[in-house]
Amino acid sequence: MNLIHSKKKIFMAKIKLPKPKPAGLQHIELILKARRIPFETEFRFMEERKFRFDIAIPSKKIAIEYEGLNIGSNSRHTTNHGYSNDCIKYNHAITYGWKVLRFTSHNYKEVGFFLSILFPEN
Repeated sequence: MNLIHSKKKIFMAKIKLPKPKPAGLQHIELILKARRIPFETEFRFMEERKFRFDIAIPSKKIAIEYEGLNIGSNSRHTTNHGYSNDCIKYNHAITYGWKVLRFTSHNYKEVGFFLSILFPEN
């Protein structure tokens, strides 16, 4: 804990800790590493809009998105505004020639199947 002392009060400083990666996203990264497929995380593919992919394989223009579908929570993917922004992002990606694979906490284990089609040599 970081405590900040002042003459009158002692209070805790707010420290923003990074969110842990979801298990599904960790699994996808492990599969890519095991297949020796080079990838980047939080890849910005369009500077004008500051859109980023969770995982990107820039050499092949393949993006992998892990959708945090926490129904009933404040996940931006489950709001009308957030979902609409995701649709715009994916439309821009396709316009720029990207293939976008989308996974959720219910189907992320299928990533290996799709990677075997896209990377038969790995």
